[in-house]
Amino acid sequence: MYQSWYLIRCDSDIRRFGTAIDAAKDDAQRAAAYADRGGAYGEKARYSRAMKLIAGEEYKKQGGTDPRVTAAVVTSLVLVFWCDAALAADVVRQRRLAKGRTTSA
Repeated sequence: MYQSWYLIRCDSDIRRFGTAIDAAKDDAQRAAAYADRGGAYGEKARYSRAMKLIAGEEYKKQGGTDPRVTAAVVTSLVLVFWCDAALAADVVRQRRLAKGRTTSA
């Protein structure tokens, strides 16, 4: 009973974070939602393996994690890098404007 409740909760978290991805207003929110959803997929895979709900061979075949987790992590890292680069460019632009110089955007 507890096992099915826990897996239902994991599935609910995965759906909730998927909705958060769709509703994100900027890349930072989207990256956070992808990371959260990837964590939920990972938790579901780890729990399923620990409770022997999936075979060890299947778990190893997936590289120890769900491939969707890997895809979500990669996407999250790309979005975080892009946000950091945009933030750094904005800081440089603000400093130049503060010194009285103008730059083309």
